[in-house]
Amino acid sequence: MDNTIRCIDIPSEALVVYTDGSKFDDGRGGGGDFISISKRKIILVSETLTIALFLVKPQPPELYVDGVPVQNATTLGPYTEGSTFILDCRSSGGRPPPLLTLWNGTRALSAKSHVQTGGEGASDVIVTARFVLSRWDLESRLECRVQSNATLAPMLKWVKLDIHVKPVSLRLRGPTTPVVAGEMVSLTCTVEGSRPAASITWFNRSKEVEPQPPASRDLMSDATYRTSSTLVFIASRHDHQGEFCCQGLNEVQRLQLQPPLLQVVTLDVLYPPSVMVLPVEGLIVNETGEAVLTCSFSANPPNVTEVVWYKDGKAAKQLPLRPAPSNGLKGGPPPGTPPYRPSNKLVLNGILRSEAGAYTCHVRNAFGRGNSSNIITVDVLYPPTVRVGVTPSVAAESSEAVLTCEPVDGNPALLMSVRWHHDGDPVAGVTGEGTRFTLRNLTREQSGNYTCKGLNTAGWSQDSEPKYLDIHYPPGSASISQVEATAVKGQTVTLSCKLDDAGHPPASRFLWESPTRPLATNASSNQELVMTAVNASAEGVYFCAGRNDVGTGPLGHFSLKLRGECAL
Repeated sequence: MDNTIRCIDIPSEALVVYTDGSKFDDGRGGGGDFISISKRKIILVSETLTIALFLVKPQPPELYVDGVPVQNATTLGPYTEGSTFILDCRSSGGRPPPLLTLWNGTRALSAKSHVQTGGEGASDVIVTARFVLSRWDLESRLECRVQSNATLAPMLKWVKLDIHVKPVSLRLRGPTTPVVAGEMVSLTCTVEGSRPAASITWFNRSKEVEPQPPASRDLMSDATYRTSSTLVFIASRHDHQGEFCCQGLNEVQRLQLQPPLLQVVTLDVLYPPSVMVLPVEGLIVNETGEAVLTCSFSANPPNVTEVVWYKDGKAAKQLPLRPAPSNGLKGGPPPGTPPYRPSNKLVLNGILRSEAGAYTCHVRNAFGRGNSSNIITVDVLYPPTVRVGVTPSVAAESSEAVLTCEPVDGNPALLMSVRWHHDGDPVAGVTGEGTRFTLRNLTREQSGNYTCKGLNTAGWSQDSEPKYLDIHYPPGSASISQVEATAVKGQTVTLSCKLDDAGHPPASRFLWESPTRPLATNASSNQELVMTAVNASAEGVYFCAGRNDVGTGPLGHFSLKLRGECAL
């Protein structure tokens, strides 16, 4: 017999008493057992008496998120994965204290419980769960279950969470084999596991593709989105070894300052040669020098089978094969590369002026022929060929003559300097910059052969062919002599006009004058003046001078005296 008194403060109308497994109605037990029942207390006086206390059904649970009540069977959010979520469940008035548990689907959440017992044994119970949201919580059902001996089944309330999550994967699919320039290329980028849906941005190398292709967004069974975008374009040689990048990004990544998902595909594009002649500015070389031209090309495959040069639009030279260098390609020549390939350099040794012109080239590989996109000019410089001009070629003494040195050939045609020679000797007083000069106040000594040399950037010319400057001048001073020993009246007297310089051209006519006697014109043009049967009137002073096409020379004079005729 346990003499301890147990007292429970509960309403008597809820009391149910059993003894030895049978319901006890009148307050007294068999076998002398005795209990005393007051309105609010049960006193146990015999341990053979089994007592079931009063049971009170708890209130339905109430859910709180961050201390704010929420409605049952609703979807909350959106929340961002990685954020902390606090869920409270509260139930009050239960006796004995109910059991409150929190569940995430079929998984019980770790929670802290707080029980506060009030009057008449009723209890308020609060359980709190604190956890970090992840994508696994998306669309999951968070439940609060209340279990009590006063209820036949648990009471529950629930909410669902809308959680924004970053994408989990990005997959970029493209050609697995080389493509040929001109073919259609399709690249597909797929981003999965994102909520909200991710955006897709395409880049060609580091440049954003314009315009961006449209993207499709599909809602998946796990409430995340799949975003797909396909970039379609015509492959060109510029896309060879080009990196096409797909970038996937959604709001979660932006908010959390996380990098976007990226994947790159590198295209291998087969294309015929793209050709350019170098140097693009052309070449300027001196004749007999060396000119090196390069037929630069980009091609895939890079092993070419033909290089042909053109000059002024006509095939000039097909370059011979030479050994293919092993270091021409990264890692050595690819399989199938021929052991020889044509050179892409045109070397013109001892270049001639006839090799000047406009040069192009073409290159061929397995996928076609490429013509050079530019034309370069090879300019061959060579010394000038010059000729002398004399104007007039025949000039009078004391007049002027203009000499010119004209380029007949040469590259460049412009003369930078000129050298003049007169009968092989340099002409004094003539500067070297002019191609013409004027001889003023000509003298007879300046007659002769004139030559010139011209200078351009390629060098000095040879001497020009000579040109003769013919300077005419009048005859020199005249003197008169008498041919006969004695001038006798009635006989013939001959006067001869002699010149100390015949002039140039030589005097062909002579001037005879006498102030005392008129002279016949036909007789006065000869070098000798013949007078027949002279008489006293023939005596006097006679003048003569030489004449040519330039003029008349200085006069000479002679006094004629006659002797009388001898009488027998």
